Amino acid sequence: MQPYHAAEGLGLDRARKYLDRCEQGARRRAREGLKKALDDLRSDERQAVGCGMLFSSGRALPALPAILGSHALIHSADGEHFRDALREAASHFGLSVDGVREKEIWERASADLGIPIAELQRLVNAIGKTLGPPWTQDQKLAALSGWLALAHAE
Repeated sequence: MQPYHAAEGLGLDRARKYLDRCEQGARRRAREGLKKALDDLRSDERQAVGCGMLFSSGRALPALPAILGSHALIHSADGEHFRDALREAASHFGLSVDGVREKEIWERASADLGIPIAELQRLVNAIGKTLGPPWTQDQKLAALSGWLALAHAE
């Protein structure tokens, strides 16, 4: 469920209350999901050292009335809603979040990892061949974000 989409026609007071409930639920589910992932890692005798996260390429969000009045801003707010829940969950478990704007990730990864962009793209595509589908842009950028988190955790 996309909370800001659902709040669009509720009126401002009802929308605020609804979004507060959604935020609490998203934070709870993010903690539960991250706890399960951490438990799964531990059962394989592994541990998380941080979290990689893609940030939107946009500007800071305006006040709620402006968000609810713009379909494009509603999409942006929904994304921020879930990123905020994941950031809070990572913090709860003592994990740092290494975030990078999506439009900057290849350049930053190249600089931080010391690997040319073309080689990084080849490596990321090779992972997809090993893992199999789906290996879309989302999975590729998530993998690259994870590499950056690993690099910065050392």
